[in-house]
Amino acid sequence: PSNKPQAEQTVSETKGYVTVDCANVRKEAAKDSEIVTALTKDTSFTIVAETEEWYKIKYTSIDNVVYEGYIFKSLVKK
Repeated sequence: PSNKPQAEQTVSETKGYVTVDCANVRKEAAKDSEIVTALTKDTSFTIVAETEEWYKIKYTSIDNVVYEGYIFKSLVKK
């Protein structure tokens, strides 16, 4: 796999849900990117864009902190 950034495509806002026990939300669309936060199973978030392997998401925590980052597509469902 190349390290070139994947083309990002904006999508109409869609709800997504975590399907694994814990999924990391990363700063960039890369497995070695800094972790912004972690979401637990069944947590919902908003998908705002996507690449071939990642969703760019926006998540508002219970204390109203807004996180933006990337989550690996295989860990979630729309």
